[in-house]
Amino acid sequence: MIRLLACLAQPVFAQSYPDLFDVRAVADDDILNVRQIPSADASIIGTLAPNATEIEVVTLSGDGRWGMIGLAEGNGWVSMTNMARRPSTDVLPITCFGTEPFWTLSIAPQTATFDALGDALRNLTVTDIAEIPNETFVTFTQGLTPIDRIANIRRGSCNDGMSDREFGFQTSISSAGPVGGGALRGCCTLQIENSVLEQRN
Repeated sequence: MIRLLACLAQPVFAQSYPDLFDVRAVADDDILNVRQIPSADASIIGTLAPNATEIEVVTLSGDGRWGMIGLAEGNGWVSMTNMARRPSTDVLPITCFGTEPFWTLSIAPQTATFDALGDALRNLTVTDIAEIPNETFVTFTQGLTPIDRIANIRRGSCNDGMSDREFGFQTSISSAGPVGGGALRGCCTLQIENSVLEQRN
């Protein structure tokens, strides 16, 4: 399974957007501005530390000079001159979530955690990963319970319905097995939330 994950991770996550970047070429005593629109004359709505890492760039501006990143309640733009794509890794974790009902799915290399309405199912086993262009199918199981859940993760603009923030992945999660069940729909992000971003109101 580890070899399969390594094979699939690079074409699915590493060569297109969204993807993870580190801040570069910013002095230790300086910051990287996050702007409201992709322009050096635009209002500054946040900052990134000079050592900020694992920042998810959702998409690029038309001229490729600016990258859109996520903020708490929306999106901002950073100069791609100051962003370096992270080296390819065997597996990049991803977190998906949705509303009505509220749920969260965190997928790691071999395990997953699924939390729906406060009922967390931890240490689920990832049993299969398959991919076609721009789509990834992750199957995970609840251990002894004979119900597999399949997460279909697709590249494409997605909104969580709770903010103005746009994400770069859409997902649907369905159940397979004797119980079955309707699909949950939501958005996904590669970025682990951290404190390197300062947002301005």
